[in-house]
Amino acid sequence: MKILNLSINHFRGIPNTCTLTFANKKNTPCSAIIYGGNGTGKSSIIDAIEYNLQGRIERSSALNNPQRPSVINFATPTKSYPSIKITFENGEEFERGISISKENIDIPTYNATPHNLPLDCFQNAPIVLRRSDIVLYNNTPKNERQIAINQFIYNCGYGTKDTPALISLKEKRVVNKRERDNIIKALSLRTKLSIESLKKFYEKDKGDKIETYIRQRFSPIGQKMAFMPNGIPKENIPEKKFAEIIKLATDLDKIKKKRNDLNRQISKLENDLKFEDNDITSSFYKSISKYLSSAFTKISNAIYIKEINVSIATDTRASFDIEITLKDGQKVSPHQIFSEANYDLIVLLLYLSIIRAGVEKGQSKVLIIDDVLQSVDASIRIKFINYILTELNDWQFIITCHDRLWLNQLRELFHRKSHTYKEFNISNWSFELGPTVIESRYPTFDETLKQAIETKNARIIASMSGLFLEKILHELSMSLRAKIERRPEDKYTINDLWGNVSKQLKTFSPILKSIVEEIDKFKHIRNLVGAHYNEWADMMSDDEILYFAQLLQQLYEKTFCSSCRTWVNRYEKEYCCNCRKLYY
Repeated sequence: MKILNLSINHFRGIPNTCTLTFANKKNTPCSAIIYGGNGTGKSSIIDAIEYNLQGRIERSSALNNPQRPSVINFATPTKSYPSIKITFENGEEFERGISISKENIDIPTYNATPHNLPLDCFQNAPIVLRRSDIVLYNNTPKNERQIAINQFIYNCGYGTKDTPALISLKEKRVVNKRERDNIIKALSLRTKLSIESLKKFYEKDKGDKIETYIRQRFSPIGQKMAFMPNGIPKENIPEKKFAEIIKLATDLDKIKKKRNDLNRQISKLENDLKFEDNDITSSFYKSISKYLSSAFTKISNAIYIKEINVSIATDTRASFDIEITLKDGQKVSPHQIFSEANYDLIVLLLYLSIIRAGVEKGQSKVLIIDDVLQSVDASIRIKFINYILTELNDWQFIITCHDRLWLNQLRELFHRKSHTYKEFNISNWSFELGPTVIESRYPTFDETLKQAIETKNARIIASMSGLFLEKILHELSMSLRAKIERRPEDKYTINDLWGNVSKQLKTFSPILKSIVEEIDKFKHIRNLVGAHYNEWADMMSDDEILYFAQLLQQLYEKTFCSSCRTWVNRYEKEYCCNCRKLYY
């Protein structure tokens, strides 16, 4: 299922409601480009989509992760909890929210509602590719990479279905440790006991309770004089403060019990997941090798490569490697032969291949590319987008970018492949209001001249004809890359543009040549009637003005495609629109 509509409420950098519709004119899902500078809220939108569909953010189901921006919007009143709702192409809706439990005043707990499980059609592999994926792979030692790769695999039906459960448990253990540290810090501040001594007692394996440890050292004021086991009198403290530290100690004991339960579950799962039993896992790697080898040879210029394979290496049970087979039969690793650009590309394609394996097993064809290509070599990133738009042309892509040059290149690539998309520009983020999201509108078929002709008013027709001619020349001079003599401040007249544009148009076809030659005879109507007041303009016949307008309308219809909404472009010796419906 593809995404039709997205509604984000009170999530991360979005304090109110932000709605984006990923639908074309026929109200069917299309791709999207989200453009905006750094810090304008693009990541909040991407994280919201990932959280709704897969119950995790940056592939983590831990909502209290201190290494990421908070999922809670701090400009939002406490009662307004985050929620994200997505409407799919079949009309179904799914809403996932976040509730906040404040049983412990020092450590609020965030919980996914109704649950943190991926939706059935998004449970196989991640849907978001980020720059951090490439960085993580590059920074992970070879003998530990299988663990990093397994974290990118959810359930592709290759025997790795328990991996998400294991990852989730380990993430909960990280959160558990953070909760422990926060309570111990709070307990240390209230009791003046050192953090080290509290941690030491906490880690004892004898089952001793922190609450017992605290009661042995403190008693409320007014209680009969009591002594520690060593005979030293207990410290008397106010009753309210005593109740507070006992509450913290009790919470810490609960966290320890939870930690022990998590460790038992993790140990059981790790025993079940034997990395050395690689028969099923190898089958998965063969599948992604097929995609990776094909993609890399099509995108890169490395014609000396025969094939690429990924496999579990023999260094350790958690090692992983990419093996390159050259055309002469030699086998090498990527870092031995590739430049940094090609190395980044092969890692990027590795993750893409895992996602494609997930789709092969039933996952929906949705891919989000979150600024992952900004640091990749310019020529390679263009080839990468061109590749996915060609090979995966029935997928829905959501691509973020912050560079205007790259934005223009993306537009051109999408148009050239006739891949329908919408563009959203994000700006003016503020703490109180969040991002301003503006949907960019693309040119539709212009019927203003037709409407002017219907008025049967010669003056209106002539005036609109002049403006229409300017529009046509403005667009064609750029799409045909017409040679124009530079003018101060780049201000050009119709005559400046007409010469080279008309010369090229005449070569398209005999019909266009005839239209252009006729327009050339009558274009003076623009000045005589349409653009300026002249006493003798009334001497122009209505038939001549109407004929001129009809010629322009014909020229427009033969140079602007109503299907792909692009003007005829020059591609070496060919002239065509992006969908090639207009082809010369």
